[in-house]
Amino acid sequence: MKRSRSALVVAILTMALVLSPWVPVQNAAQAATGIKVIVNGTPLNLDTEPVIINGRTMVPLRAIFEALNARVVWSPTTSTVTGYKGTNKIQLKINDTRATVNEEIVYLEVPATIVSDRTLVPARFIAESLGAAVDWNNNTRTVTVTTGKADATPVAPPPEQPPEEKTVNGYKSGEVLRADE
Repeated sequence: MKRSRSALVVAILTMALVLSPWVPVQNAAQAATGIKVIVNGTPLNLDTEPVIINGRTMVPLRAIFEALNARVVWSPTTSTVTGYKGTNKIQLKINDTRATVNEEIVYLEVPATIVSDRTLVPARFIAESLGAAVDWNNNTRTVTVTTGKADATPVAPPPEQPPEEKTVNGYKSGEVLRADE
């Protein structure tokens, strides 16, 4: 009886040693089949993997906003992110299902959240709020975002306005006067 127990333990340990090299390969394969995000045909290089929370694909906020040529402002005191593109303004607060798009309240199924020190936002909500079309391919686990041709170039900041000219006694500020005037 002791011999058969010893043989069983040896067999189990041998199997564990034989199968252990396959475990890292399986995990690497699972990581390689993660979620991909493509914007206008270009895969995004993300510093944090997208995740699915309650059926919604969450992506790093800066990556999706910048890929859509939007400017991002993070307010750590209020845990609020604001994205600007043209006349559009999107505002989300961490862990709040209320967001605003151009000052109108929109309710999200999944709020912006922080994972591994990165703020993740719902990809479809952000892209569609900025006028893009979104498609999800479940077989390849790929989010495809497509914008119009007008969106292909970044939004230029508004031109700086020259300072208002001031006049004193009919003379413009900074104007050089001649001695005979």
